[in-house]
Amino acid sequence: DTDDTDDTDDTDDADATARQLWNALSADLRYHTHSNSCFRALIIMYLFHPSNCSETYYGEVLPIWMECWRGVDRCPEWDYLWMVLFSRARKHLSPTTPASSIIRSSLRKHLLTSCGYWLQIPVGGISADKSFPRAGQPAKRSFPHRLKAFVGCGGRYEEGMDFVARLSKLLIFCAGPTMTTTTTATTTSKEDDGEQQQPSLEQQPVLSEGTSDILRFLAFVAPYYNPSNTGGWAFPLGAFVYYLAYELCSRVGITAGWEVLQRDHPKVAHKLVEGEPYLRCIGLPGNEIVAFLDRLLPLCQQALYSKIPTVSHAGEMALLYLSQIDPARVSPPLIDFSLRALDISSVNLSHQAPAALCALSVLLQPALRAKSSVVLSRLPVMLRLTLAGIDSNDQQKSLRTLVFYRNLIMWIPVGGSITLPNDNDADGASSSCDSSVVDCSGRDGTVQIGKNLTETRYGLVDSGNYKAAMAALPENSILFVQQTMEVEDDDDAEGVLMQEAMLAMADWSLDFLDRIYELLRAAGEQEKLGKGHGGVGMRHTSADVAMTKNFSRIMKETLTYLFAAMDDATFKAALRSVAQFVREETLPFAVKDASLLCQAVCSTRFVVSGGNGGDDNSPTKDRSPGLDALVPILTEDLEHMSNKSAIYRLRCLAGAVRYAGSTVLKHREAITSAISFALSKSDDRALFKTGCKLLRHTLSSQCEEYPIAQGVHPKRVTNNGNSPPPVLGTSALLHGDRIWWHVPSGEQIDFTVSLLSQFAMTRWMDLGSPSNGEAAAGAANVNLQQWRQSLRVLRYTLRGCSGILLDEDPEIILTQDKEICPKEMAAARLILTSSIQTRKVLQGLRRRLCFNLLDIISLIAKDTVDCESITNGEESENRQYKKNETGSITTDSKICKEVIAVSTLLSTRRGAQYRSGSGKSILQGQQEILTDWCLSAQTDFVSMMLSRSNNELYRQINDLYYEDGENSGKTLPRALLVNTIHLTNQALTGYASSQVPRRLRKLRGGPSVETPESLFSLDMALETLQEHLRSKSEPCAAKHTSLEAYEALVDGLSAMSCHPNINVRGKALSNTEFALARVGWVVKHRRSRLLAAISLNDEGRKGVHGIPSCSELVNQINSQGKRSRLAEVVKGVAKIVALPKVMNQFLWGASNRYELVETLCGTQKLLKLIPPEEVPKVIHYVNSIFLSYRSILFSLPRNTKTEQETHESCLTFLLDILQLQEGNTATADPDKNVDNNDAGAMHWRDRLVAAWFVFQFIDKRDMLETRIVSQVWSTCFKLIEEEQGQPLQRVSLGLLGRLVSLALVDMSQISDHSELKTPDLSALRAMFLQETF
Repeated sequence: DTDDTDDTDDTDDADATARQLWNALSADLRYHTHSNSCFRALIIMYLFHPSNCSETYYGEVLPIWMECWRGVDRCPEWDYLWMVLFSRARKHLSPTTPASSIIRSSLRKHLLTSCGYWLQIPVGGISADKSFPRAGQPAKRSFPHRLKAFVGCGGRYEEGMDFVARLSKLLIFCAGPTMTTTTTATTTSKEDDGEQQQPSLEQQPVLSEGTSDILRFLAFVAPYYNPSNTGGWAFPLGAFVYYLAYELCSRVGITAGWEVLQRDHPKVAHKLVEGEPYLRCIGLPGNEIVAFLDRLLPLCQQALYSKIPTVSHAGEMALLYLSQIDPARVSPPLIDFSLRALDISSVNLSHQAPAALCALSVLLQPALRAKSSVVLSRLPVMLRLTLAGIDSNDQQKSLRTLVFYRNLIMWIPVGGSITLPNDNDADGASSSCDSSVVDCSGRDGTVQIGKNLTETRYGLVDSGNYKAAMAALPENSILFVQQTMEVEDDDDAEGVLMQEAMLAMADWSLDFLDRIYELLRAAGEQEKLGKGHGGVGMRHTSADVAMTKNFSRIMKETLTYLFAAMDDATFKAALRSVAQFVREETLPFAVKDASLLCQAVCSTRFVVSGGNGGDDNSPTKDRSPGLDALVPILTEDLEHMSNKSAIYRLRCLAGAVRYAGSTVLKHREAITSAISFALSKSDDRALFKTGCKLLRHTLSSQCEEYPIAQGVHPKRVTNNGNSPPPVLGTSALLHGDRIWWHVPSGEQIDFTVSLLSQFAMTRWMDLGSPSNGEAAAGAANVNLQQWRQSLRVLRYTLRGCSGILLDEDPEIILTQDKEICPKEMAAARLILTSSIQTRKVLQGLRRRLCFNLLDIISLIAKDTVDCESITNGEESENRQYKKNETGSITTDSKICKEVIAVSTLLSTRRGAQYRSGSGKSILQGQQEILTDWCLSAQTDFVSMMLSRSNNELYRQINDLYYEDGENSGKTLPRALLVNTIHLTNQALTGYASSQVPRRLRKLRGGPSVETPESLFSLDMALETLQEHLRSKSEPCAAKHTSLEAYEALVDGLSAMSCHPNINVRGKALSNTEFALARVGWVVKHRRSRLLAAISLNDEGRKGVHGIPSCSELVNQINSQGKRSRLAEVVKGVAKIVALPKVMNQFLWGASNRYELVETLCGTQKLLKLIPPEEVPKVIHYVNSIFLSYRSILFSLPRNTKTEQETHESCLTFLLDILQLQEGNTATADPDKNVDNNDAGAMHWRDRLVAAWFVFQFIDKRDMLETRIVSQVWSTCFKLIEEEQGQPLQRVSLGLLGRLVSLALVDMSQISDHSELKTPDLSALRAMFLQETF
């Protein structure tokens, strides 16, 4: 802790700075309110005024601040900044001083007076008497945009939300008494023989003035919260009640945090209250908390049922905040209120059912944690009434019902507790037995902020003052009903309620499954986003498609948590129900959701069986009852079924095996036979694709790690009894409670590799067989169907098992333990557990496949580098090829796109599960309705104060530690905790795609070593390709590294970006950007080649880095007399140049900038050569390069003579082309412009770009160069005088202003090597003396 003298010195320094700033700005704020100078002064105050000032200073200036604030009306930006300043100052005002009370009173009155305008409350009306004059609406004021930019505000929505949030914070601050002695002195209560003495009317505590004013205002606006109100005030008022409830909840939490500091860290609390004296009066009296709850709850209920969705959501969250203050007393009446809306007798309230379901979802956990009997006693009725929400005719209501059930079964078990195997009984192939992973310092990565935080928070609402206020509520209060209906908890009664609730949950689970079956039976054809239709559905809107996708995700989560929460007896009954449904039903339209049902039932229960008498060669020691029951049903007699029935069975099987763990080994023969059956049906595209999906899910289930859902049961114990059942509603702990993981075994890796060899590599090598068709002249003809299907099988295989395809041998990788990423290390160790034959197959497989793909792309690029353009009508994307039909792979768009996809997978993918970004967004939304915001505010306050005081707890840990449990502010169920860790593991897989190439580059020598020449070339023939595919070892793979293959694949993707087919080009461009994010250093050596293609200066560079020679394509004219192929290549190259990774290369170095300037200003000849219909597209692509560069350009110092000379050459080039009116002046040499005479006059667009570059590149150093400065002045004057286009004239005027400003800069710091000591302004003087100018 710091000394008192240090704090005093800091306060004195802050006072001195604040006084100087206030003295400089006070005149503008007080007297210049008619101009923008007051706005400028307030922004300076907002940005630079210190907040840690003394109470004496604030006592002097705050009354003046309030006067200044009132000086400008109807200006939200002005009001918001003043609210921020008062929010900063409030912490340093002692609540016991009269000056503080006066300031709080005046602040509160001003806020409440202005709320009518701020919240758009329609006060007043229009008189029918027309003789009375009608005054117009007073004008509004706002900050100029140039000043508003300094504040850093977002859009109008963000600004409005921040404004209401700040308003609510200040209003809640103004509530409560200003003297600490009034907190509890007004109430006397005592306990006598278990009975509380009720206070008399005279003893009732009196509300403070601030609280009374706020409650009076809420009573005034209450009519505007009617659900039928949809005026402009509805949304602001909804946001107001949302933030007001949040700030009230937060203040109660901070009060609890302050008590924790005083109890556990008294020195920190004493030091803190000296700097922030407002904490002495931070607590609200119990009677005022009750008054706020009584007044806000009806408003939240009305907002919940609003017709505006955003207002309804605001009311829902406000109910959550208020219920977390006192869940034991607030939740019961709100739950009863929601259940009444769900009752079948409430026909007139049927439209309120979705909102009522949302309310039940948010009220469940607080009530369960504080008083479980509140939920358990109502659970049978709750389950009965909500079951009708699963309705196939109302997807929105069904969705909200599923969300409610998902939250319910994450906290309450279905049927009772379950017994988990002991650590010594768990099979290492299916779970991780290490229950405590610690680092070198003995920590397991978790930390807790305090002790008994929840009990401290609940203690605030158990005071006599609070209970007396509750007892004194009137009969029409929402909270009054609870006083007579709820009884005290009893251990025996609690046990009976729990038993009845578990029986009700078990019965409900089977009824719920029946409802799910009805949903599946009523499902229609599901639709994906249409290809080639702008990313929207072909028959429905994209919103419908997104809704369906979200519905399937929530159904999957609900079913998974449902089966995981069942006890053994309930699970067996549910499994029989699912097995009967799968056996008797075939629902092609519901195949995706049916597969999710099978996935849930097979991935949530594992039974340790002990193997076959301890035989080490037994297939497995654990089994999944769900998979054992479904595999025989789903694989029975597939050959005699119709194609639709077979597809339905195989999709369900794919879902069943997805997270089934090592149990899949028991059914390997049946699953392998099902895959073989599907892949043998080459004529049925849907069945073949289903087989690919089954192969992918089988591979990922055997070679990937993932948590086992059985370990998320709400009440689970082990055989040894060391882990008692957790309390319902209590947050899950990561410390001391291990997560069950599926960790692949060597046997599973062997099975994975056998599938890889049987289905993918066999087909891949078969592509090397001689072509069945006759080769046409100059074309490479192959069996198109065989190639498309083989590439598809390889793509799905890589999506399932790319994590075990390493770049080097595992033994070599493990020797580099300081460089490798965690994912690569785990994969290397995993492969070492497999058999020798498996390791032999995997050795160098990724590198070999990369070079095979490189050969294929080289062949495609060779045949399409100067071929005829392919129009959209020549080939259909949905074309169904006949069996043994031959053709060229270079013109088949689907083969080309499969090659692109496989190339990207090989160069970037390091595991099957890597997309953690979307999962984290979904998890954040789930946590929003489960977070205890009162506890969170309490924990954040304690954590922040301890970190500010440099407490010992924070000196020993870092930001990477996980704040675990309720004592760290978490209120997560076990399911979401496991999901959080799983997403973290997926993020590691995603990071590996970037970390592995960087490691390989370090092994090569790092950035200092020159990158080898690219292996991509056009020297490839079909016979050579087939020879390489047939051989078990690629010749190039033995001589070159995987990193060289990845770099060459980038060139291959660049070649595919210039393909004649527009669909292939689009696919290649998106994948090129994805690949460059991993190996971005290759752009450095491709920069000049890309620009040369646009400038038509690439003679003799055909195929270099995959780019065709545009200068040679100039002479290629199609049958229509057009250079269509040239336009296609230029568009592809321009899109590559506009990529962020490529544009960053042009920011560094004067030579790089010069190359880009020459290219962008020299496109006139190109535009004259391409077909007229392609000109707008090429202009758009070239402009996209300029716009991307303009948005990231920054000034660059020139430290060497070469850089200065290059910079001067660039300026000279720009000035020359601006002065010349004819020809495309790519160079000032007339001899070199002979070939450019057909380009015509330079377009104004290029001149505008050139003028902008001069405006950006010119600096004060250039003003001292005689040759440059004279040419700059003359060019600027010429553009102003002669140009008629407004954009170019405006740039010219900007250039003139910049030249004048640079001429006035002090040049004493410029190098002595300059020609001039001061800028030459003679040209400017002469021009201003001319009357015509």
